[in-house]
Amino acid sequence: MRKQIRMTEISAEKKYYEEDGKMKTQRFSGLGLILGLILLATASPASAQVRDLFNNTNIDGVSNGPTRGPQFTLNAPARITQIVTYHWNFQRGARPGAIALRNQNGQIFGPFAARGTSGQSGASNVNWVADINVTIPAGSYTVLDSDPATWSNNARSGFRGFAVVRGSLLSQTPSAPADRGSNNPDSCSLLIPAASMPGVAPNLLQQSVSDGIGGPDTDDWYCINVTGPNGSQQSRGLTFVLSGFAGNVQMELRAYDQIRPPFGDTIQPRQLIATAGPQGGTRKSITAGLSPGNYLVRIRWTGAPTSYALTISTPSR
Repeated sequence: MRKQIRMTEISAEKKYYEEDGKMKTQRFSGLGLILGLILLATASPASAQVRDLFNNTNIDGVSNGPTRGPQFTLNAPARITQIVTYHWNFQRGARPGAIALRNQNGQIFGPFAARGTSGQSGASNVNWVADINVTIPAGSYTVLDSDPATWSNNARSGFRGFAVVRGSLLSQTPSAPADRGSNNPDSCSLLIPAASMPGVAPNLLQQSVSDGIGGPDTDDWYCINVTGPNGSQQSRGLTFVLSGFAGNVQMELRAYDQIRPPFGDTIQPRQLIATAGPQGGTRKSITAGLSPGNYLVRIRWTGAPTSYALTISTPSR
């Protein structure tokens, strides 16, 4: 009967994994010096594009029980074809178990059953080799091993377990997302007027639109028609939130045409009222009290193509 193994890293001192539905633990052993040449004697898959995407092995003496798993970062999606971990274990090797990858969001790829191959001096099962064909997105990853007590490491590896991750990087050129916002303020995409949004109370309004920007599409424009509460000339408080994007995105609030507030100076067409961005962060917002009139929200882009969500809301009075 095939065993099912699921690994979870709980701390730097213990590894927990589930085998055949039962939770088991393995505690790191003490560090003892092992002198010798370390060779990960596994053949790379035959492909011109396949290469070592990560390799933290070295020829210094090793000990058992790393304090942490090895980590690496991919700047593009990759097809992983092989993962190797090293278990010298005082020349005794270790019965092959499973290897997995965990990304920065906690998503687990695997576990993958490993086979054992011999290493230096004919020591059996010192190389654990998982031959796989898995595509993973760009991001940061940690290699997980089902037997950390015998996993080789040393000071030169930062006391992280020895591992090699082989595969090929995929295309790094993303395509621009679908475009819903207008590229011209004179033909902007009209959002539902704030005072007539259906299905919500008159003073508790919200509207969202999802879109993409990038490539030749460097600007998205949205028109907002603002009316006063209950049809009055009073200003209405509105909050504009931009979220779900990556890279340098800037949000601007401008007047569409001339606006004459009951108090204060006249706002001229296209006049900038407020801005948020572009540097840093994953959420930008603008809150403003707006007199009745027509306004523009401009989403400006610099960097890689990205999707985003624009939400416009007004608090309850």
